[in-house]
Amino acid sequence: MGPSMIERLSIRTKLVVILLIPIVALLYFSISSVREKSAVADNMGNVEMLVRLVVKTGEVVHALQKERGISSGFLGSKGKHFELALSAQRVATDRAREELEKIALGLETARHPARQELSLSGARQKLQELAQQRAMVDQLQVEASRSFRGYNEIIAALLEIPMQLPTLGNGDPELTRSSLAYIALLFVKEYTGQERALLNNAFGAG
Repeated sequence: MGPSMIERLSIRTKLVVILLIPIVALLYFSISSVREKSAVADNMGNVEMLVRLVVKTGEVVHALQKERGISSGFLGSKGKHFELALSAQRVATDRAREELEKIALGLETARHPARQELSLSGARQKLQELAQQRAMVDQLQVEASRSFRGYNEIIAALLEIPMQLPTLGNGDPELTRSSLAYIALLFVKEYTGQERALLNNAFGAG
């Protein structure tokens, strides 16, 4: 029986092979670690974009809540009060809407992994109704109660966006807890915002 392949190798070659084995292993684990860290970084970047979207959605909701309240006061006073405040608040609302749309477009153009699962169409469609809502308020062609419901519907559509975050965070428990707490805060603010809008209408009428 002849010598094996290993036995036929020179001593120098055997030493090189022995040294190469740990080097190759080290390279393998280093590459695996880099890939893992890259995946973690990508996931953090993806989560960050989603969080930015949700926070900006909350800012648009807040702006609309203020606009709803001022609109209620304007209608309650039959257009005699709150005109300047309403105009200024609409500018603030539009600015927040533009910033939200930029973030949403960024998710789409960056081919964000959640872009297929994340539903923004309902909120976008409802926001398109805002111009008509405002026109009716300006011309006093809508009852305060109907204006109130119109704003409520737009806000409700926007609140659907943060409600999707816990299912898009790749199972991150901390993200899930934080997003659920933020969602609860948004709904509490919406409830109190509705109360303020009703009071504004009563004060405007008085």
